[in-house]
Amino acid sequence: MLPWQLPGEAAEELDRAVTELGLRGVLLAGRPGDTFLDDPAYRPVLEKITELDVPLYLHPFHPLPQVQQAYYAGLPEEVSTQFSLGGWGWHHEAGIHLLRLILSGVFERLPGLQVISGHWGELVPFYLHRLDHVIPTSISGLEKTVSEIYRSNVWITPSGMFHRAHFEFLRETIGLDRLIWSVDYPYLTLDGTRSFLDGLSLDSAEKHKITHGNAEKLFQL
Repeated sequence: MLPWQLPGEAAEELDRAVTELGLRGVLLAGRPGDTFLDDPAYRPVLEKITELDVPLYLHPFHPLPQVQQAYYAGLPEEVSTQFSLGGWGWHHEAGIHLLRLILSGVFERLPGLQVISGHWGELVPFYLHRLDHVIPTSISGLEKTVSEIYRSNVWITPSGMFHRAHFEFLRETIGLDRLIWSVDYPYLTLDGTRSFLDGLSLDSAEKHKITHGNAEKLFQL
């Protein structure tokens, strides 16, 4: 965890955390402030993350209050709350965060930057084809398509969402080399983890890859 609101100090703390304390990655819950990480103010931190060769986990968090009010209010209180958080809003917001990094050219400036995206990619993988079609390189000004950047710079975890159709889609769309198995304990129980894995059509090498091999590679364990 970093003091994101002070990017210079955050870069220094990151350097200490990795080189002195031996930590292996960075976690950001939601936005660092009122903007996303594509804001130029955060460039020193992203550059330091890339230099140190550790991944950045973009975890979802509460939407901005004005987004909460405009998009999710007006329903029964508990419905609005869950709709804006784990039911939809969290994931929509985290997906937008990642797409802003792609579309703003952050990954083309920092091709070594690696990002982890939970909950089967926070909706984004299911729209990669659409994004490539609607925002091609002739519009984005990028050298690569959205999906090409995504497949080079993003790692996906299921975050305890054990739904086989999601797994099969991600295997076909992204492949197993960038899938890292994960649970969401204590928010979701561990029940069904082993049975779900055992029910997938995976050979031994593929199972070892997603359960620990990919993580060992990414985190240099």
